[in-house]
Amino acid sequence: MAGLFLPALCYRSVHEALFQLDLDSTAPYLADHCPGGTPLLATAMAIEALCGAAQSLLVGERIHGLTNVEVHDPCVVPRPGRRTAAIRVREAVNGDGLACSLFTPAPNGRDTLHASATVRRHASTASAALRHDGAPSIGTAAGVLGARIYEDFFHTGCYRVVDRAEWRADHLVARFNPRLPASHPGPEQRSLSTPQLVEFALQTAGLFELASSGRMRIPHRIGNIVLGDGDAGSASGPVHARAQRAIDGESLDAWVVDGAGQELVRVLGYETVPLPFVVELDRFDRLRDALRRGT
Repeated sequence: MAGLFLPALCYRSVHEALFQLDLDSTAPYLADHCPGGTPLLATAMAIEALCGAAQSLLVGERIHGLTNVEVHDPCVVPRPGRRTAAIRVREAVNGDGLACSLFTPAPNGRDTLHASATVRRHASTASAALRHDGAPSIGTAAGVLGARIYEDFFHTGCYRVVDRAEWRADHLVARFNPRLPASHPGPEQRSLSTPQLVEFALQTAGLFELASSGRMRIPHRIGNIVLGDGDAGSASGPVHARAQRAIDGESLDAWVVDGAGQELVRVLGYETVPLPFVVELDRFDRLRDALRRGT
């Protein structure tokens, strides 16, 4: 899933830069994410695209995370087919990062905005707002297997990031799938935002919301994403995620840690909206019941 986004710089001035992003419906990052049967750019990959453009301008600086992530109109790619999108990057108002937006340009100037965020160049202290009871973990025989989850969850291939999930009433714990298929041509294409782990956090939060409220929804807004120093490939021991209600009682928080307790990704203030496409609702009822039973 990682490393496929290499936005090409088209224009740069003192105040902003513009990048072109070519999307191919046959690439795994789109072909494996087809809710409703149509290739849709996943939020984790939109975040990776924004980070790719921002990093081109942050020479010698590291991306520490993102704030005010918003998903606007879905970025759908016809199948088979391609779509040319663009990314605009400007200095953020507060000077602590770059304001980035992903959109499809239109000749009449009525561009379609797909995603926006501020990519941070400095570490954030916002992660302290997340309450948790130590590193999450799950037993080898506990919870629902990923194979059962993805019978009804609309992810295939490189997006089947959950190996097992266990609902515990006030939170849900999941184990990362270490056997994901390759989704990029070679190891030299390194990711910037560890999209598989961001996807893992978002899916864990989505499964928690389904188990606790019976609703299957999609990303709308994320207040803060904190990126650690590691990724799934370099993690020590099994990687787990935990999701729960945030302090506000409405949004969701999730974090991902490795076997040594190193935090890899933290997602704060995650808000969702109803599905914009028609699906068989019974499939989510079946998955909700399986999570609640633990089988």
